[in-house]
Amino acid sequence: MKKRAILVLLILIPFVNALDVNLYKGEYFSGETLQAEIKGNFLKLTSENVLIYEEGIPRPEPVQSDLIKYQNRYYYYALLPNKKGNFSLRIQNAIYTEFGELKSDEIKRYFKIIPSNKSVISINPGFVITNDDFSVDVRSFFGDSQVNANFNNQTRDFYLIEDVEKKLSFSVAGINKDSNVDVNGYSIPVFILSKTEEINETVVENHTEIKKLEFQPTNLTGKIIQGKEYFFEIALINKGDNLSKVVLSNNMNITVIPDYFSFIEKNKTLLLNLTIPPSYSNVSGEITAQIDNNKFSMPILLGIVSPNLTNATEVNETTSLISCYHIGIICDYDEICNGSIKASLEGPCCIGNCIEEEKSNYSWIVGVVLIAIILIAVYFFYRKSKKSQKPKSSKELLKEKSDLFKERMKKPGEQVTGSLGKV
Repeated sequence: MKKRAILVLLILIPFVNALDVNLYKGEYFSGETLQAEIKGNFLKLTSENVLIYEEGIPRPEPVQSDLIKYQNRYYYYALLPNKKGNFSLRIQNAIYTEFGELKSDEIKRYFKIIPSNKSVISINPGFVITNDDFSVDVRSFFGDSQVNANFNNQTRDFYLIEDVEKKLSFSVAGINKDSNVDVNGYSIPVFILSKTEEINETVVENHTEIKKLEFQPTNLTGKIIQGKEYFFEIALINKGDNLSKVVLSNNMNITVIPDYFSFIEKNKTLLLNLTIPPSYSNVSGEITAQIDNNKFSMPILLGIVSPNLTNATEVNETTSLISCYHIGIICDYDEICNGSIKASLEGPCCIGNCIEEEKSNYSWIVGVVLIAIILIAVYFFYRKSKKSQKPKSSKELLKEKSDLFKERMKKPGEQVTGSLGKV
């Protein structure tokens, strides 16, 4: 019996210790969200150990990514670059045990990024771990998309404009087990903790700070007339964790206000004002937001044309319109904005709250007055009609016959017949 138990244990050990890196797909489109599940006995594994490489390039591809450990498994996601070709996910400089032996070999899993002739969506983050309500961001590439999302019968159906990001919020009320957010065929794992369970290092290990800023619009291009001053408004969006000491700079003679943020909250959108003076000499460059050694840029390419060229298409403020999803709310037809309204890609955007338009308190009074007027008119019409139907008296009938006789007597040569008769 003991020999049989030992034999079973020896058979099971390789499976327990076996290293497994599972990519959810082998082929991805540009901009898609790569997801991977990693199983193995790592002494320590952080997102700095898991990298994306393009074949033939000796350095890792910069991507937004994250890694967590949950219930003895690691979950990794990365927002893939807008490229095509052969790529690999690599685990480097990580120590792990395999079949009882310590190893630090590089682990590779290959995949392809292929071009797409239809719209593609990207979902951020690629997994969720929470003990409260949560949200995911969805963006469409290479065209507009019709999006259907579902989380435990909480459905969201909407039309997504190309390169415009939409935030989907979901509730975990009454849900006490892990689930998934399904979005157009993509499945985002949602690990749900109890309200009393903290999301700390014992639950989420190796979570590294995500530093990710994005400009909207992503670039500013067009033509400007020499000698004119231009003003633009752009958005700076924090797509990562809370950030501090963000410095903005540019390599052109333009003014950016503000040029420093001491703190930017997670998922916060801030507005920047750009001023291009009339005495500009160079309008080709970039605006850069820097946090420590991380830099995020927005290219600017504005051609200068002479004011005498009447056929020049001048850049205007619509070139730099921002999506309302980043700065405010689009109110419904029966709502009004209690804040300011700005132009956006989708139309008028409310910077504030949309509230239901209050109906006038006097509307019912107007209705009552109209009904009263109608009733009075009907009453007078009725009185008049009744009066016209009243039978004539004998005196009135006698007078009518007398008047008729006199009228006939006035006509010469006409024979008079008939009589007054009796009344």
